[in-house]
Amino acid sequence: MLSYSSYFKCTVLLLALAGMGLPAVAGPGHDHGDEASAATGGAALPRFTAVSELFELVGVLKGRELTLYLDRSDTNAPVKDAKLEIEFAGTPLKVEQRSPGEFSVTLAAAPKPGVIPITATVIAGQETDLLAGNFDLHDNHADAKSAAPHGWKRYAPWMAGGGVMVALAALGVAWRRRRMPRALPSLVCAAVCLAFASAAMTGPAYAGPERDHGGAQPAVAGGSGPKRLPDGSVFLPKPAQRQIGVRTTPAGAAGELPRTFELAGKVVMDPNAGGRVQPTQAGRIEPGPRGLPSVGQAVKKGEVLAYVAPSVGSVERSNQAAQLAELRSAKGLAEKRVVRLRELADTVPRKDIETAEAEAASLAERISAIGGGLAAREALMAPVAGVIASAHAVSGQVVDARELVFEIVDPARLRIEAMAYDAEIAAGIASAAVALGAERLPLRFIGAARILREQALPMLFQVEGAALNKLAVGQPVRVYVQTARKITGISVAAAALMKNPANQAVVWVKTAPERFEPRVVTTESLDGVSVAVTSGLKAGDRVVTEAGALINQIR
Repeated sequence: MLSYSSYFKCTVLLLALAGMGLPAVAGPGHDHGDEASAATGGAALPRFTAVSELFELVGVLKGRELTLYLDRSDTNAPVKDAKLEIEFAGTPLKVEQRSPGEFSVTLAAAPKPGVIPITATVIAGQETDLLAGNFDLHDNHADAKSAAPHGWKRYAPWMAGGGVMVALAALGVAWRRRRMPRALPSLVCAAVCLAFASAAMTGPAYAGPERDHGGAQPAVAGGSGPKRLPDGSVFLPKPAQRQIGVRTTPAGAAGELPRTFELAGKVVMDPNAGGRVQPTQAGRIEPGPRGLPSVGQAVKKGEVLAYVAPSVGSVERSNQAAQLAELRSAKGLAEKRVVRLRELADTVPRKDIETAEAEAASLAERISAIGGGLAAREALMAPVAGVIASAHAVSGQVVDARELVFEIVDPARLRIEAMAYDAEIAAGIASAAVALGAERLPLRFIGAARILREQALPMLFQVEGAALNKLAVGQPVRVYVQTARKITGISVAAAALMKNPANQAVVWVKTAPERFEPRVVTTESLDGVSVAVTSGLKAGDRVVTEAGALINQIR
């Protein structure tokens, strides 16, 4: 049996439980519906898709304006010079072309909610196709809002609870006056407490008019802006695809592909078509007959490029001058002796005259050699015909013996040296190529060394093709060597490979006209332009080959 004070405490407890169970209403600026819509590019616009083996059509409705995007199914490229005929709910509509692959239709009135069938006929050159789809215009947002109670109905349960509390107070007064059984108030109080406790735990929470969470969910799931979906895929509307230039390529069937190794290499000159110009003695550079050659100038074999005037010290020069003066004096005496002996030819033996003549001639040659050595210049000549690749000389420059002055190469005959750390690679080379950006130049394997250099085996290749002017001696390059061994995989462009946040190799696959999914793959190099995907793809997957990096950045 309850006392009057206990009965009062029970009533206070009921009021507290009633306050806990009141609906939670989020005022303006405190709900999550608008934030979710803003994060996803606003409310979703109604759209439909229709796909065939040739084309894919996406329609977006905004008010009475229907925008249509027509692309190729395999490459995702806009269809140029195409004609489009549309039937909206069985009624033909007039279609206007805005740009290649983009059309617009103006409806007479905004369509009513429901599922509307759409049929499109595409004529592009010799190709004709029929596309069909359904336009779902159900207003899920309005349905979600109508499911929540409005007005006085939202507070009707609590009005009833207040009436119960008033009745309970009346029972307390009657009990106080001893007009009711003693056990009845205790039973009534316990029943009402249990009812209010249940209502407090299960009471609804409302976000206020136009701010409930039920109406915000459709905008989060289907906003009209690019966004990353919860499953990791990306929703990318057609306008955004056109802006960043998304292109796809269908993956072929898995097959046997040659195993490829990527080697580090550099461009070197052909020893038979290139050379270096070096002086054999120290001296001063002097211009040749055509002046000093410049880089890029064509020269012929044997052409004089420059002169080197020997540099002689003052002491050495004075010694040579003294020796020259002594030889000239001896030569004069020898010539006078020859003249006297010739006058006495009848009494002097012939051998004495010949000896004197030989001595005079020897002195003359020694004088010429020493005198020419003081003023002679060394001619620097081109050893081969080609182009000046490097020049390290200016007029008046002093150079040492064996110093590199000019370097000549033949641009049409260059070689590439690659380093292989596996000797088996050189044993089974099927083909080779060097990568220059997105371009490949074929290589012809010449041979491999039999002595390791820095724990690697040098291999030499001859460059073939007409793009040799893109190479320079000493330029580092990547050489892709294909061996006779095979691997099973799907050939995919190397530009399609991306990295996910876990640093795994992924490719983006187009699964719907406006949906792209990342696929984790394992790859092996093929030729620098393409890779072999050994797992993660299947034949027919439309792999993104252009703008994949931009899709990978969408969050």
